[in-house]
Parts: sequence; C-alpha cells; structure tokens
Amino acid sequence: MAVLVVAVRQDAERTSVADLADVFVVRELGSETWARLAIDLRVGKVTGAAVTSESRSDAWQLVHAAHRGLLVDSTEEEILSALIYHGWMRIASHEQQVMLEPPAESFPNRSVSGKKFGQLIDSDEPASTLIDPHEIRPDNELFGVFAADRLGGSSALLAMSGVGAASSRMEDRRLELRNPAALGLERVDRDSWSIVTSTVRCAVLGLASSDDAPSPKRFSEFSEPDAVSQLWETRDRDRADFWLIVELTASEADPPVWMPAGQIFEQMSFTGRQTFATTAGAGTLVSPGRRSTLLLPAFCLDPHLGSPRSDPMRATPLRCPLPQGATQDRVWRQRIIARGGQA
Repeated sequence: MAVLVVAVRQDAERTSVADLADVFVVRELGSETWARLAIDLRVGKVTGAAVTSESRSDAWQLVHAAHRGLLVDSTEEEILSALIYHGWMRIASHEQQVMLEPPAESFPNRSVSGKKFGQLIDSDEPASTLIDPHEIRPDNELFGVFAADRLGGSSALLAMSGVGAASSRMEDRRLELRNPAALGLERVDRDSWSIVTSTVRCAVLGLASSDDAPSPKRFSEFSEPDAVSQLWETRDRDRADFWLIVELTASEADPPVWMPAGQIFEQMSFTGRQTFATTAGAGTLVSPGRRSTLLLPAFCLDPHLGSPRSDPMRATPLRCPLPQGATQDRVWRQRIIARGGQA
C-alpha cells in the first residue's frame, strides 16, 4: 500500500497536511492531500516528501533526498498520472523514483486574518484566509460586496476556493478562501450593460447536457415554462457539457444586456454543486413587457463539486478569463492551478 512520507521543518507552525513532526506518514492520499502538500513545499514548511511503500525501511532517506520536492515510486503510475495532470512537474528520475516539483501558483497571494481579508475582498491584491468551511455562510461579512445579500458572488468564491470536497472528507481541516484577485477573476458589474447592473429581471437554470427537461416546479421563476422547456430540447448535446437557460424580462425601458465570455453564474446558496461560466459573449435587447430567453453553453468551474440538478442560479459580478482555445479540460486545469493545485 502506498503512503506519503513527509519531513517537516522543526520550527514550522502546524502545517496544512498534518501536525508538527519531523517525519510522519499520511495514508489518506487524494487531491486535498496533494494540494496542501504543494502549498507546504512552496512556502518551505515541508522540506521533502515521498510516495512509497509503507513497508519500505529507508523511506525517511527518500524524504530527505527529495529536498523541497516529491519523490514517487515509478510503479505508482496512477498517482503519478494524477499529480502530473494537476500541475506537478517531473524534473528528474532517481533509479525507481520520479522527482516532481509542486505546481506554480498562477496568482500568488498572501494569507491574512479574516478581518484583513474582508478589507481586501474587492482589492486588486491577491489575498487568502484560512476558514472552517462548516462555519462560513455566503452572507458572511468576510465577503463584503460579494455577500449573498449584496451583489452576490460568495457561493462562487467558496466553490472556486475548494469548498465541497474539503468539507465533506476533511472535517478537521481548514480551507484557504481566496478573494477574486487570488483566483484570477475580474469584475464585470462596472459596465452599465452588465446583466448584474441592468434593470432586467433575470431567472436562470443550470443544467448538464445529458439532463432531461426539468420538472415544471423548476420553471416556477420563468414566465413561460412550456416555451423554456421546448427551448431546452433544441440544445446541441455535442456542443457543450453544461448549459444555462437565462430568461430576461423588462418592465419599462429597452435595456441592452451583455454577458462577456466567462460570465460567472453561481448557485443561489452554497449547495455543493457546480459553478458555471459562459463559453462566449452573449447579449440581447429586452423589450418592455416581453421576455428574452437565452440558451447558453457553459463551462463548469469546479469539477470537485456535484453536477447541477436543474438548479436555480444567478449571475455574479465576476468573470473568469478563459484560456486560449478554451475547452472544458483546459478551463478545469486553469482553475486547479489558480487555487494552488486543488482538484
């Protein structure tokens, strides 16, 4: 059985992978373990690590030989593939071991107190704070303008920071909550045509391409449920894995509405299901008293969460800049790197 053996600096504070120790063994291997190991290696709390057999007597020697890297037995092909997929880089081979270095963090940030994080939530300075995912609600003051009862965006920030997998399997761990700058996100609500600032009423559902037509109760916020259900049947299943149905209605003016590529839509509250972003820009002019219904292909931004279940969603004041030649896999990889390698 493969285990992770880690060497920790004696003067380090409690790490995010285990209690302070010289050399210790981690038997629960998974994406959260690799993510926390990557952070500890980057900041120097961990001096070296190795994935090897639990029965191997010289494991501690491998750990010290790793020197700010991770040695993996070459026979652990599944673990190697997973690490490389999530951004770890192969830099050398030593007999039966492969040396990897942790993924670089695309948006370096400084870890601050919860109070300071609240002050930096809307800053261009990347910042993060450690939270207990069981105690943070989307309307928490930590989120400032992005709180659920203000502009929104807090559910997306929780999801994109990694809440979900961590809270379900690592009850005793804290999670690194990141502000939009640390996640590489941009504000869109300063544009008067933004779907967030427009005067239109907006109803949104998030669906997977394989979903059947949602039940009528899912369309309770839509003015013409039958028409929306019929529109869903026209989707091109091969074009996208995920979709957004957006119904816009206006009462008085003829407001133009614009959504850039990467416009983020979040769950109405944190449900443990996925966050979406539009794959391309889209806009429309909404006539007074009439509806404009859009069927938009979308990318999922957090593969660690559950698939949508015809969930009501809402637009956020944030967009995710998409990688060149964006595909679902490339977007996932971008998001994994943006939050320090967590998958």
